[in-house]
Amino acid sequence: MKQIILLISLTFASLSFTYDKDFSEPNGETTEFKSYRKPQFPGGERMLSQYLLKSITYPQEAIKKRIQGKVYAEFTVEIDGSISGVKIYRGIGGGCDKETIRVIKDMPKWIPAEQKGKKIKVKQALPVQFYLPRKKR
Repeated sequence: MKQIILLISLTFASLSFTYDKDFSEPNGETTEFKSYRKPQFPGGERMLSQYLLKSITYPQEAIKKRIQGKVYAEFTVEIDGSISGVKIYRGIGGGCDKETIRVIKDMPKWIPAEQKGKKIKVKQALPVQFYLPRKKR
């Protein structure tokens, strides 16, 4: 039986900009931009990795065509922790893009981001790597 490996890159990229200092407006008023606490998968990155490894099935089309690489997905963590707006901004085809979307949409609610004690919605990026081992000769 062929061994199929799925690597999950847990480098999350928040698509929001945050600053830790004040900026002066032209009218002399100061606008304060504070950093925020990022949203988190329940149990943290280790549990997210386990969830993805357990949930993702390498698509048969991708196996047959030996398609591999990273699928870059984007989604929003809403103020209630639910996931919305899932889309692929760089895919590899072969069913891998659809599988990534399916698994992200099925995720449990996240712990939402907070700024100044208030829950906020934040866009997140998640790269998922699909990798097939070399064929034995």
